Amino acid sequence: MRYIILLFLGLLGCSDSPSLSIYSLNIPTIKSTSKIHKNRTIIIAYPQSITEDITNRIVFNYSSSQQGVYQNSQWSSTIGRLLQASLIDTIHDTKRYKAVLADNSIISADYKLEINIFALHHHIRGKESSSIVSIGFNLIDISSTKLIKSRRFSYSQPTVTTDAKGYVEATNKAIERLSIDLLRWL
Repeated sequence: MRYIILLFLGLLGCSDSPSLSIYSLNIPTIKSTSKIHKNRTIIIAYPQSITEDITNRIVFNYSSSQQGVYQNSQWSSTIGRLLQASLIDTIHDTKRYKAVLADNSIISADYKLEINIFALHHHIRGKESSSIVSIGFNLIDISSTKLIKSRRFSYSQPTVTTDAKGYVEATNKAIERLSIDLLRWL
């Protein structure tokens, strides 16, 4: 009986299903010599979204009414956390601000950058596909609670392949473009 149980447990470990692929966002390296706010601090808020789920699932759509998630591929954390971390690292590395903080910091800051995700998904139409990235930003003066400026950046980055890996590679390119444009705007 003991051998049958061991054989059964051994067979449970064998599976023909594909393994889970875990993906992350790359941290773009962007050179910046601007020291506009070198004595100021900025908080990068956790992204919000009305239209997209902020989870670790990778979303694709075939039309405006057909949407799904990849079963064997996912983000390493929620896409909101990955985006926030990427932006914190990218802005910090430019040394434009005295400090770049996450929204859970207890340090008082001069500015807050709110992030609104309007679209972040794999757009597939036949043999063509692209990463759709549309993100809005609000820069707020914390002491006066006034909006300094607001901007939405949108990109459609073609993919090399129509699978999750191709989508993630294209998304990383779109996030790099977004980071460059955001730094110019800030």
